[in-house]
Amino acid sequence: MLVFVALFSAAAGAAVVKWAVVSNPSSWIDGPYGACVGGDYLYVVGFDSGPGAVSEWRIEKRDKSSGRLVKTWALDPTDGYDVLTSCVVVGDRLYVVGYAGFRWAVLQLDLDLSSLRYVEGAAGVPLSVASDGQHLYIAGFQYIDFVPHWRVEKRRLDDLSLASALLLNSTEGQGAAWGVGVSPAGYIWVAGNNATGWRIEILDRNLSRVAVLRPGLERGALGVVFDEGGNAYVYGDRGVVKFSKDGMQLARAVGFDAMEAAYAGGRLYVIADISRLLVLDTELRKIGEVYLPPEIEKHQRIYGIEVPQKVSGSFDGGTLYMVGSTVVNTLSGDAWLIYAVSTADVDLYLLAGALTTAAPVAMAAAALAGAYLAVKRRRRSAAALA
Repeated sequence: MLVFVALFSAAAGAAVVKWAVVSNPSSWIDGPYGACVGGDYLYVVGFDSGPGAVSEWRIEKRDKSSGRLVKTWALDPTDGYDVLTSCVVVGDRLYVVGYAGFRWAVLQLDLDLSSLRYVEGAAGVPLSVASDGQHLYIAGFQYIDFVPHWRVEKRRLDDLSLASALLLNSTEGQGAAWGVGVSPAGYIWVAGNNATGWRIEILDRNLSRVAVLRPGLERGALGVVFDEGGNAYVYGDRGVVKFSKDGMQLARAVGFDAMEAAYAGGRLYVIADISRLLVLDTELRKIGEVYLPPEIEKHQRIYGIEVPQKVSGSFDGGTLYMVGSTVVNTLSGDAWLIYAVSTADVDLYLLAGALTTAAPVAMAAAALAGAYLAVKRRRRSAAALA
C-alpha cells in the first residue's frame, strides 16, 4: 500500500514530507531497522514475519524520489529470530548486517538484489555498519558467558572476510556498541554504553585505540554523525555532545534523550524525548523544535533517520530518509513505514515560526518524532536476553 502525505504550513506554504509509504508484508509483526541510499534508490532493511517464519530477513528497494517499490528480497536463514539491522552502499554493492538466530551476519548483494554473499560470525548482534570505501566497519555486541560485550569488526569488501576485530572482554566492555561512523579525518568512532554510562571509542582504521571518551552521561550513547570539518556529534540518552576530530569536547546539549540524529547543511536534526524534532546549530544551540501530538504518538513509531552517506555518492542536498513502523489495524500487527523529509522545508517552517502552532505541521512532526525508540527497545531487549 502506497500512501503519499503532503503537509502544508499556512505560513510557509511548502511540504515537509516529500513522500511517505506504508508496506505491510505479512499479517503479523514487521519492522524496518535501517536505510541507506545508492544512486536513485533507497534500500530499507529489517524483517517480516513470513509464512512459517518467526522472523525473516527483508529488504525493500524503492525509488528515492517517490517511494515507489521497485523490488523486494527476503530470506529465512534459521528457524529462529532473523533480523537485518543496518546497511550501507559502497560502489555497486549493498552491504547489510544483522543476525541469524542471534549470530552476527554480514551480507553482500548487488544493487538489483539478485545476488548474495553471506557470512556468519560471533554470537550476538551487530547494530550498525559504516564504510570508508575500502572496508566495512561493524559495531555491536558479542555474548561472552551470556553477557553482552562490545565488539567492532573490520571486514573486506570483496569477500566479507574478517580483517581485524576488537572485543572488549573486560568488565568495562560489558554493554553494547550501538553506532559506528567513519569521520572525514579517517578515524572510526564507536558510540555505546557500559555499566557506568556513555562510552566512546576512537579507533584508527586497524581498530587500534586512539582514545576513549567518557563524557559522564548516564545510560548510553547511540550513534555519531560528523560535519564537514570532522567534528563529531555523539548522541544518545541524556543529550548530544560535540567533539573535535581529536576527541576534545567542544559543546554539549543535555536534558533530553536523543534517539537519533542527522547532520545536514550546517544543522543538526535530533529526535528527542520520543516526541520532539530538535534543530540545533553547530554549537548545539537550539534553533527550533517540532512537537508530536500524543494521539499520533500512540499509533506511529519511527525507528531511524538516515542521511545518505557520502561514501555512496548519493547525498542529495537535504533529504532525510526515515524508517519506522505503523499499526495498520489491530489484526495485522506492525507494518513498515518509510518517509522522505525535506530539511529545507523544515527550515522554512522554523523561519516562519509556524511549526509549533499549525496543526498540519504538527502532523508533519509525526513523520519525524519518536525516532529509534522501538528499535532501541528491541535491540536492548536482545541484549537483555543475556
